[in-house]
Amino acid sequence: MWILPGLLLSTALPGCSHKPIETTPPPPVAIEVRDTPPADLLRCPERPAGIPAGLSASIPAPARQALIDLAAAYRSTVDQLERLIGWHRSADPCRPPAP
Repeated sequence: MWILPGLLLSTALPGCSHKPIETTPPPPVAIEVRDTPPADLLRCPERPAGIPAGLSASIPAPARQALIDLAAAYRSTVDQLERLIGWHRSADPCRPPAP
């Protein structure tokens, strides 16, 4: 059995050996936020009534897809806003209570 000279030397000298470094993660920091947004920003958004059922229209496919994308983006934005309002107020202030 033969050992490489550099490997033997690095483990024999205390200054050259690799010591494990013990680190502990810093404690979590909680910051209390006392400022609330203005009342007009915490007002629940009004959802539009939408298109009544039974109506028909001839819309080209690219325009129809653009309208669908706009409606989906609007719904996502309103949902995000309602979650933010709920975070500042109570559980779900913008949703009507379940019967």
